Amino acid sequence: MLSAPSIVNDGELRYPLPAEHRWTFISTEDQAALVVAALSRPDLAGTWYRVGEQYSGAELAAGIGEALGRAVRYVPLDPDDFGRALTPMIGEQAAAGVAEDYKFLADRSPLMDLDADTSAVRRALGVPATSIADWARQQPWTAIAGSMS
Repeated sequence: MLSAPSIVNDGELRYPLPAEHRWTFISTEDQAALVVAALSRPDLAGTWYRVGEQYSGAELAAGIGEALGRAVRYVPLDPDDFGRALTPMIGEQAAAGVAEDYKFLADRSPLMDLDADTSAVRRALGVPATSIADWARQQPWTAIAGSMS
């Protein structure tokens, strides 16, 4: 939740991908629900599913804004700046690697071949996707932002 301070204080979701890119988002709670459901389905052993829904930065920001009851806008962040912000948490070498990954992703097609029809996994496991707004309502934005200041 590295973006919490900018969301709370500035109404900006800052992330190191260009605005036109769409990327996959799935909450850890949805991931866990899918895993738990899959563990009770031995008939699906060996089956692969792509999970997560595709969102643009603007769509993510709008969902977060809906949850917070105010406008939040998407601001593309320079990958090197993102890496520097991560350094205190994960170390210089790992942060530099993350920055390089985001540079690579930023240079790729905006679609990045990540958009997937997740209806099959949702049907098979009976786990609906949590909307961005519903997920965002569950996050302690102010507390996280305060702890990172």
